[in-house]
Amino acid sequence: MRKLAFFLLILFLGMGWFFYNQSKPLFPQKEQGEERIALPGEEDDREPIVQLPRDLTGGSSFAYNGLTNIQKTVYNEILKGIEEMETSFPVSSMDQEEISIAFHAVLIDHPELFYLEPGCDLYTEKLGDKILKVEFRPRYTMDKKKREETQEKIDEYATKCFASIPQGASDYEKVKGVYEYLILHTDYELNAPDNQNICSIFLNGKTVCQGYAKGTQYLLNRLGVFCTLVDGYGKNNERHAWNLVEVDGEYYYVDTTWGDASYTIGEGDAGLEDRMPEISYDYLCMNDEQLFKTHVIDSMLEIPPCNSLSANYYVREGLYFTQVDEIQLKQCFEKAYEEEKESITLKCADREVYEKMQSFLVEENRIFDFMPSSQGVEFLRTDETCILIFYLV
Repeated sequence: MRKLAFFLLILFLGMGWFFYNQSKPLFPQKEQGEERIALPGEEDDREPIVQLPRDLTGGSSFAYNGLTNIQKTVYNEILKGIEEMETSFPVSSMDQEEISIAFHAVLIDHPELFYLEPGCDLYTEKLGDKILKVEFRPRYTMDKKKREETQEKIDEYATKCFASIPQGASDYEKVKGVYEYLILHTDYELNAPDNQNICSIFLNGKTVCQGYAKGTQYLLNRLGVFCTLVDGYGKNNERHAWNLVEVDGEYYYVDTTWGDASYTIGEGDAGLEDRMPEISYDYLCMNDEQLFKTHVIDSMLEIPPCNSLSANYYVREGLYFTQVDEIQLKQCFEKAYEEEKESITLKCADREVYEKMQSFLVEENRIFDFMPSSQGVEFLRTDETCILIFYLV
């Protein structure tokens, strides 16, 4: 006599491990359906059977676009079930790895799923060694009513952020505006509650890199600017998350977490660390060369090349130096004084320019060509990113 068994699969995407616990039968025996299901590891060239609209709710489809057709089908089934807050629903693949990849892609693309844990349960119905059915069971952190109340608070935050960005803003201005707003309204706190989702940054104003990155992704996607999540490693080989954005048809990296000025404290006059600018722009629209000096990508996504510097903050603001240019320096300092800035940050293209700039401005005292000699000179430097910060007041 054949025996029907079920296995509980606890899926931990962050670790990529699977644990199995046998349980008692919960469903009556079923006959296998006529529809063909891809076997584990088998490629399926069919078009996705569930198509969802792509809108500006905070999500995107970057990870989705990199999936196989069967993975896209599972992705859409999972996303639809989660958005409708179903407690259990079948998926079209019986391959645990495919389901894991599809779910992970959903989490990457959709920071608006703040009511969901990053893990799930899979129930597998088997007849002997033959898999008959797989059901996906999400883990929700709140009910529908709480979800709606939370979404209203998130919408309020987003409205205030968007109000700080000029009407008719370019993509660059939108990216810069979100970057600045999040940094000015957020504190980095390692043990912040909900720090793996957008509730931490939008409701509590305290988060870690995952919250910064998902918050950036959510706001920019709602503004119509492409933005996705990138995973990898940062300082001290620690896990880190940041973003990939598209500005004027070119890709750039944005690390809102490291936009906190505490990450850029370097050598200079003692005691000036307390006067660091609130925002560091070193990590706003970086290219590959700049990113790879401090970051290592470890992502399931195929990241496109980021070769341009056209939308880099320092380039856009005229603060990027490929040589010691006295005319450019004069313009930079005049603009900073005109805008009553407390400091001015100069970005050098490479170490050679950086050393020459220090020699020219500090050792040769040419800094006083651009600021009053009676004021004295206070500055900070960041060797890692070839940055010089001069205090104007």
